[in-house]
Amino acid sequence: MNWRLYSLLLAFLLALGCATTSQKTRLSSVEPIVVTWRVVGPVGDEEVPAGLKAEVFKNLQARGFEPIEGGASDYALVIDLLAKSPAKVEKKFRWPVVMRAVFSQVGSTPRYIESTYSAVVDRPSESSKLAIEASQARIIKDIDAGAERFIAALEPRVRQQARPVIPGLYRSGDALYFVMIDRFSNGDPSNDAKVDLNDPQAFHGGDIRGLIDHLDHLKELGIKTVWISPTFKMRTDSFFGHGAFHGYWLEDPSKIEPRFGDEALLRELRDELDKRGMRLVMDVVLNHVAPESELVARHPEWFHLNGGITDWNDKNQVQNFDVHGLPDIDQSVPQAYDWVAGSTLAWISKVKPAGFRLDAVKHISNAFWQRFNAEAKAAGGPEFLLLGELLDGNAANVAAVARDGGFNAMFDFPLHFAMVDVFCKDHSPARLAAVLSADRLYGDMLGAHREGLVTLLDNHDLPRILTACNGDLGRVRQALQFMLTARGTPSFTWGTEAGLEGAQEPENRADMNFEADHALGRAIHDGLERRRMRSVFQNGMDVLLEVEDGFLAYLRVSQDDAKPEVILIVVNATMGLRTVKIPAELGTDMTQVEVPAGQTTVTILESDAKRLAAYRAAKSKNTKTQIEVIVDNVELAEGESLMLVGSGPELGNWSPDRQAPTFSKKNGQLALNLSLPSGLVFAYKLVRLKDGKTTWEEHPDRFLFVQNGQTISLSFGL
Repeated sequence: MNWRLYSLLLAFLLALGCATTSQKTRLSSVEPIVVTWRVVGPVGDEEVPAGLKAEVFKNLQARGFEPIEGGASDYALVIDLLAKSPAKVEKKFRWPVVMRAVFSQVGSTPRYIESTYSAVVDRPSESSKLAIEASQARIIKDIDAGAERFIAALEPRVRQQARPVIPGLYRSGDALYFVMIDRFSNGDPSNDAKVDLNDPQAFHGGDIRGLIDHLDHLKELGIKTVWISPTFKMRTDSFFGHGAFHGYWLEDPSKIEPRFGDEALLRELRDELDKRGMRLVMDVVLNHVAPESELVARHPEWFHLNGGITDWNDKNQVQNFDVHGLPDIDQSVPQAYDWVAGSTLAWISKVKPAGFRLDAVKHISNAFWQRFNAEAKAAGGPEFLLLGELLDGNAANVAAVARDGGFNAMFDFPLHFAMVDVFCKDHSPARLAAVLSADRLYGDMLGAHREGLVTLLDNHDLPRILTACNGDLGRVRQALQFMLTARGTPSFTWGTEAGLEGAQEPENRADMNFEADHALGRAIHDGLERRRMRSVFQNGMDVLLEVEDGFLAYLRVSQDDAKPEVILIVVNATMGLRTVKIPAELGTDMTQVEVPAGQTTVTILESDAKRLAAYRAAKSKNTKTQIEVIVDNVELAEGESLMLVGSGPELGNWSPDRQAPTFSKKNGQLALNLSLPSGLVFAYKLVRLKDGKTTWEEHPDRFLFVQNGQTISLSFGL
């Protein structure tokens, strides 16, 4: 026998066998997959090693996936790497590294992979980078093996079954209505316990059955989406005089609180909403458990245990300390994550809601929100509503959290604070224009037409709007008029339509009154009806016309050529009659509109589709205006500088640390030159800076309406 020929033949067969067995299982067509990473070391979140990410992405591409970070897809992969503190073994350091990966596809059961590695490195380090790099080959191999099993379980069924899209906010004329279950209606007295209607801190007997009984009331009002307070098993005893009826004191996210109903009743609520063309949004609690919860004693390792927040400007305290005595969950602990997040996500398959309202967003890291929101979208579909509650009046902060946390909707607290200030506290309507101008910060992340900005006049944590306006119905109706014509999706708190009042809890959490035939109820009904009838309220482009200290006039211009509509909204807070000229290029049926003193008006104008398209195109051009700002009569101390800080990235987004422009001396004066986008309103203040400390001027916000592409000179004293 020719042993050389035999050896060559054997090598060929072995190579062929290896090639055959190493053939990767792959999808039959290329599909995008949203990949979310989180690396947690002993000192907190860390960066993903570039080499690891590149190899994982390369393997995914070999299996038919196109990895993307952010966006939406039917497929998702969440990868968590946890490197615990190292132990010294002789002259080396041994790091325990835990890898957990979750592959998911819309409509299918997620597949979990978890491996623990023991990485040995030569030198100490506060970073987990060395340990993860030492484990990199095994991490890559395990994730790839998980991808193979995931695809094998899905093919070919994955493309043979079409899953209906769960509708989120993105529907014409939507509106949310918040129901605090205990305060709405008692439909089943048999589940009452310790009910005392005379005690504002006690339970009042409201339940899911009571809500079902009154769904027709909400449908008649014009509501499409019902957001309910948490219905999970909770603490029911008061805590230092504060009642537990609200449902936010979590005890077990996998069970329904018996006094509210049960899982079957929750599904019945969803079904009854479906019959009426309405949707259900569940309020979920992921930050904390109930005060004095037994879970803390059973699993102290699941909690931060840092005590209460003392400095609300310290991000670490805000995210890792207790909020008002509520034990703060450490979601980086895998078992803690499974307990709170896994149990919450399970409700998507059990009840099939349209989305989640996500409580206490600022008290949890964006890394957690990225993972949780990715898994929620994978389970509920690309339109599953992930509505974040970030109580912050700065649009830049809201936009950043929406982007970094993977939310598709956020409460519009910047506009909330502006509306309350303007309509209840006599602030300048220019504040409204400045907030609308900040919409550019959101891009398309909250919907092509900013549908994911959920507007509100009050909620259960804030003064009722009627109380905020000192009982003045006229002011509240103007605020409603403005909100119901603005971009975004309007929301209401139970009982606003019945005139409920209250400055703080529990007074602002009073029982619903179904007997009231209130003027505000009629205003909400009529405003929502008008909003549904005209698409311009959903897709309109905002164009500012006139902005002064006590006056605002702006247009909402339809982007639907089949319905060439224009809406003129005017807030006249001055003492006299004002006349607004309609731009001639619109070709509308009116040339001007008169607005009485102290009124907010809405005027519907008809236009020609071609002229409207030309007007939109002209207003969409990105033109800049050169502005010179001069400040007189200012004395600066040695080493002191003066900055102009305000809304918009050009002015630091209200943060002196974000490259806000600084004045320089010019001809004995302090001056600076700005180039700002035309057609927008900027709010700003002057800020002194010395030795790293800032002093803001006591003057109310100043406003600048940038228009006409001209050079503008501002001159004022300080």
